[in-house]
Amino acid sequence: MRRGRRGWGPARLLALLALVAAGLLLPAAGPARSLDERFAACLGCHGADGQSRVPETPSLGGQPAFFPVAQLFLFREGRRDSPAMVEAARGLTNDDLLAFADRIARLPPPPPPATPPDPARPMRPR
Repeated sequence: MRRGRRGWGPARLLALLALVAAGLLLPAAGPARSLDERFAACLGCHGADGQSRVPETPSLGGQPAFFPVAQLFLFREGRRDSPAMVEAARGLTNDDLLAFADRIARLPPPPPPATPPDPARPMRPR
């Protein structure tokens, strides 16, 4: 039996905010490559215009700055299960997380879909 996803209720959101806030106060090791080089590597998978063309890799365009800070923090701390992203976030400082989030927030949002969404899709089993 497949377990459903839990919603972002107030308690879970507060826990995430507390985790991010605590992590922003802790020092992290500095990166070996420049921030520009690391950001260019991100765009290699997530799309130079913020629109991913790689299957199973999310687009970053249109994300508010808080979201990438939280996600990068979780990857950096090994709390998300994506070996490639955990490795990519390793060594990012808290200032790096904020700089990445600022750059991501400036990427353009994706265009609306050309066709209307299928209303039955959420109900279909995977």
